[in-house]
Amino acid sequence: MAEVPLPTPTQAPVPSTDIRNAVFASAKLDEEVTGSGEFYTDRLGIKRLTNTGRNNQFNAAQQERADQFQQFLLSSGYVFLGDYEDGPFQFSARNQYIRYNDQYYRLNATTDVGFTTTGTDAISFANDVAHFVLMDGDTLRQNLGSGEGTKLIVAPGNGGTLYDWINGQLRSLFYYLSPAKIASVIGGVATDITTELQAAMNDNRPVWLPAGQYYVTASIAAATNSSLTGPGPRLASIDNRSSSHAFIIGAGGYLRGGNSGKGSQ
Repeated sequence: MAEVPLPTPTQAPVPSTDIRNAVFASAKLDEEVTGSGEFYTDRLGIKRLTNTGRNNQFNAAQQERADQFQQFLLSSGYVFLGDYEDGPFQFSARNQYIRYNDQYYRLNATTDVGFTTTGTDAISFANDVAHFVLMDGDTLRQNLGSGEGTKLIVAPGNGGTLYDWINGQLRSLFYYLSPAKIASVIGGVATDITTELQAAMNDNRPVWLPAGQYYVTASIAAATNSSLTGPGPRLASIDNRSSSHAFIIGAGGYLRGGNSGKGSQ
């Protein structure tokens, strides 16, 4: 049967029984349901979404929510999947990470979520590493901010965060150190604390020396109410690399190790 020419509709109020409007509405219903365009225009000149348009808007909104959720996960913390050798692992979110050779890795910005590692050995990792970024700083920041924070610096307490610890009555030397120096200490690298230790000893308060290897290049003068306490010589040490005495103790100031004063820092 031949196509009937689409009539010009009237501006009659809705609902209208005019045959011209009925034919026009039928054609527009077909356009709304089966058309590939996102919009159609009704007989009153109003632009409306088609079924395709609604689906496209829904999919775009869902993708936006998914992107927002992935960003939320990324900013909320990280989830450990396991050691690379125990894989393969599929990354279902951007906050997931794996460990290989005592280094931590997460997906880089150019790799889509859903990536699956291709093997469990050095050969496959050589290919997979192109999809990863090393995240030592990320995990350090998260762990220091967790209930494991004080344990990482071998500090006494109830497993609080590093923030809780360094703002407590017994202030940690980490309060005075830059993030780079904190990472250096935790990483087992001997770290120069000359300036920071002197600043701590000027504050007239007890200071805790976290586990680690330190050194100074000048004498340190301890103020009247200053003190330096640490976990003992097997866990914390300060190497004197200056040509003079390492510490000059003021009236009331003292140094104490974690073993009833027998271990010097």
